[in-house]
Amino acid sequence: MKIGSNDVAGVKLGSQDVARIYQGSNVAWEPSGTTGLDFVSVWRTTADNEEIVVPTQSGTYDYIIDWGDGSPTEHITSSSQPSHIYATAGDYTITISGKFAHIDFLQNNTSKDNIIEIVSLGDVGWESFEQSFYFCDNLTTINPENTQAYDGLNFHYMFSGIGTDTSFATVQLENMKVTGDCDLTSMFNGAYITGALNFSGFQNVSATGISSLFKSCDEGYTVSNLEGIDVTNITFFDNMFSRAGESDNPIDLSNSGFSGVPSNPCGMGSMFLYGFFTNVSVPYIDGAVPTAVNQMFQAFYYNFDNIPIETMDYSQCTSFVDFISYSYCSTSKYDAVLIQIESTNSMNDLILGAHGINYTPGGEAEAARQALLDRGWTINDAGPAGAINPLTVNDSPSVTGFSTSYSAFEMYSDGSSDINIEVFTDTTNLDHPFRMAAGLVYDIRFIYKVYSNTVRLEGIRNGEVLTWDENHKDLTGSGASVMRVRALTNDVFNLVIDPTMEFHARFDEIKIERVIGNGGDIDNNGSPDDVILNTDDVTITQDEDSINIDLDGDGDADIIIPKG
Repeated sequence: MKIGSNDVAGVKLGSQDVARIYQGSNVAWEPSGTTGLDFVSVWRTTADNEEIVVPTQSGTYDYIIDWGDGSPTEHITSSSQPSHIYATAGDYTITISGKFAHIDFLQNNTSKDNIIEIVSLGDVGWESFEQSFYFCDNLTTINPENTQAYDGLNFHYMFSGIGTDTSFATVQLENMKVTGDCDLTSMFNGAYITGALNFSGFQNVSATGISSLFKSCDEGYTVSNLEGIDVTNITFFDNMFSRAGESDNPIDLSNSGFSGVPSNPCGMGSMFLYGFFTNVSVPYIDGAVPTAVNQMFQAFYYNFDNIPIETMDYSQCTSFVDFISYSYCSTSKYDAVLIQIESTNSMNDLILGAHGINYTPGGEAEAARQALLDRGWTINDAGPAGAINPLTVNDSPSVTGFSTSYSAFEMYSDGSSDINIEVFTDTTNLDHPFRMAAGLVYDIRFIYKVYSNTVRLEGIRNGEVLTWDENHKDLTGSGASVMRVRALTNDVFNLVIDPTMEFHARFDEIKIERVIGNGGDIDNNGSPDDVILNTDDVTITQDEDSINIDLDGDGDADIIIPKG
């Protein structure tokens, strides 16, 4: 609207600023630079006379703010941070119309816990969304609706940290229109999200940054329609889905493939590290040239059938540490990866991490593996398929006398490899397994968490389980369990797990709590015996009456020393 040749900057009705003038249902005038929806949000005060601060950043401002409590609106034309005191505690809707460049709760978090809802982001001339709602814990209802696509903005940390682990946020992302060259780095990093994150409004977006996009973003949400985001120019995918999701609320990534393939060498370290997923689609890594894949799929909670890691060009990759360690990678997939790495990477003296994964012996994969070893590589895997390998991963076991235990390790099984766990008494080089003596009875305690499916314990090698109603024990969920077993022969302690079942589980402890003698009482005084010393030939036990020494390993006391 003009008066003569001059634009009208503002209109008042009495002392009130006018946000818009309508002709019928059409907007005839509003502050220059904007059309469409207002920025509307809901804020909660918890005490009378509480002040709310709207944190702004540098940029262009010419807007009217309605504080939602009947007080006069304000017309603001600077980046100064507007504030308002509410006389009575309650929920208030703040409406901003006009030109409003940037809200940033990281640089001023005074009122971050007061904003609880975004009704619409609107079309108010946003210039950046960097850190806009950073760690707004109580912001749990978000409709980032707009009518005019945000073109080429920075979304770095936009929704990082929203919600809490007891109050998850829902984001109607499908109502947000975005285009152009955009930085999406850490957009949802550390957020607590539930429901769907539908990126269908992101069209013709060329991502300039994407690392940590969903890092540590919980819980059971679905990510879909990412194909409107092109990753051709991305050089860092690091931590993109690292630690995302939870074991009991995994993320559905079945419709989450970006478009394009990186045209330049790119970092992919920790990309899916410790993430929990139900489905995964990653066509954009097919043919990519990674510079680092360290921990890329470590403890990857999903099978690798549709993950094209065997087609990547590893010629410039300098770090493979824990690349696929403890993951659901099958033997056939690992075979193809070994062959691809050896054929494309000519470097020497690198470390390849594939803990817990077997290769096929006697074929092309073993030849490729040997060729890498000949070039000075260190390869940490589970050896040839079919081998029985004790699981000695993560933390070394701790020992207190004969209370021998492992501490905190995870296991993954694709149902094709034998899994046996040996408990060791030497925490330095893990070459002294705890030996069980024939005839002795052991109480073994497990503290466990089963993330997926079921772990079926089948007992101990060369031992008899005395406490199970069936010939196995199924572990699901989390908890503790004790089994009592009798060693049938002199053997190392070796826990046997059903090798035909797929699962992902964590054992925080496997501990030999108590050892009792043959039948529980080797000196036949009616009391169970505790083992003091147990070697191949000599067993020393004690009970409330005596110390008992078995010198020949036959299960009977040769020397009984009365107590007292």
